Amino acid sequence: MLEFLTDIHNTFNIIRLLLAFKHHLNANPNRIEVEFSWALIHAELLSLNAMDSICYLQDSYEGTMTNITVIHICCAHLSRTFKRTMKAILKSDKQRSEMQMRVFALLQNTTDTKDVQHLSQHIYNMFGRKNKDA
Repeated sequence: MLEFLTDIHNTFNIIRLLLAFKHHLNANPNRIEVEFSWALIHAELLSLNAMDSICYLQDSYEGTMTNITVIHICCAHLSRTFKRTMKAILKSDKQRSEMQMRVFALLQNTTDTKDVQHLSQHIYNMFGRKNKDA
């Protein structure tokens, strides 16, 4: 909702809006849904969690995140960006493109590192091989 209050989408201005929001709320929100935008993600990490992306990802991976705002990237935006990128890079047929999106959706919703490793192997098998039918 805050992004609709300004048309200046840079980290500095977004941080100013978020800090004002946080001040009036007198607390941090538990979770924020963001578009796939570095300026939004970076500003939210800095203003609400006082951490950079490296620390956030490290704490997420280690499971040591407490009393912070969780940054959730909108699946629709992320999926659309992924699909557009894969289409440009691989020039896949429709069936292969649908399979790529299914695997990506599974990866997006995975919360266990072992499942991520398992899916990563499937992704490698699908994208890493030169033989299109592999």
